[in-house]
Amino acid sequence: MNFLLLLLQFIFSIKQPLLIPQPLKVEVISQSDEDGWDITDKMQIGYDPTIPEVELLLSYVTKSLEVPTGYSFTTVANYVSKGLYFGLSDSSEENDYQLEMTNELVVITGKNRISLFYGFQTLLQLLPSAIYSNKTVTSSIKAQNKNFEWKAQPLIKVTDSPRFSYRGVMVDSCRHFFPVDV
Repeated sequence: MNFLLLLLQFIFSIKQPLLIPQPLKVEVISQSDEDGWDITDKMQIGYDPTIPEVELLLSYVTKSLEVPTGYSFTTVANYVSKGLYFGLSDSSEENDYQLEMTNELVVITGKNRISLFYGFQTLLQLLPSAIYSNKTVTSSIKAQNKNFEWKAQPLIKVTDSPRFSYRGVMVDSCRHFFPVDV
């Protein structure tokens, strides 16, 4: 009995982030409360201009981050040392991505904008839930004299690819009505 309690205590002491869908490989780099990637008003978003249709992704990313934070971000067509960077991967799989975090930089690499989009969705799950707000959050928090940080924690390295060739395409025939000829 004591062994079981000790085992459960050990399992729950590891702070593995809850990500949906669960990536193939998640490596926790740092679990320290002092470590984490911060979104600041001086942050830049860099990208590799050779990625097809990357401008569509950047439009979505900047809007997704600017609305809740109230910050304006500049996008640059080269590597950045602080902020967020979208790079081209040399992977053989079409929709796989890699996400690697440090305190200063998050690098998301993939072969196309779809894989980079999946990596960005993983990053959003590591930020405070207020990142999904459709209005600026920081002004209301500052009015209450509370300190608020847009910090992604823990620092992780993710490697992921779709387990199946389709995503969200299956239709449950028991819950959808079809005509007789179908």
